[in-house]
Amino acid sequence: MTRLLLAALALLASLLQVGVLPALFFNASAAPLLPVALLAAWGALRGPEEIWPALLVAPLPLALLSEQRLGWFLLALLPTAALVLRRPDPDTPGQFARAPAAAGVGTLAYLVLLWLAAGDIRGLPSAFATLLGAALLTALLAALFAALLWPVRARRAPGLFR
Repeated sequence: MTRLLLAALALLASLLQVGVLPALFFNASAAPLLPVALLAAWGALRGPEEIWPALLVAPLPLALLSEQRLGWFLLALLPTAALVLRRPDPDTPGQFARAPAAAGVGTLAYLVLLWLAAGDIRGLPSAFATLLGAALLTALLAALFAALLWPVRARRAPGLFR
């Protein structure tokens, strides 16, 4: 059930990413990446086995409403998934900190990969500040998502001798 919920939220995040966020930011490249923040927060708190359905759903609206192919968006989301592959330790503060870290690094990987896929390698160094700003905003958003998801995090079952 939680996988279906995440897939629906990832679809909504992708639709907001291509529909609403570009209107809120002067430079669309500086906008935070909602699907990356959601995948990072959910994967850090619930575990990597739950984010795989969202990886298949999130790239669909991004690819349909842009000029890039679906495979590029799927490849761009994979580094975020790889950063949360380790199963979270229940009830540890480090579990929360993994979400913004994975989102920030995942955003940089996402944007650099799509930038290279577009063929604009020469423009990449001049856009470093924009990429860094997007990574920081996405990390903050992932921290917010993780705070909201904290009550539904993966927990250890209570044991008899615990």
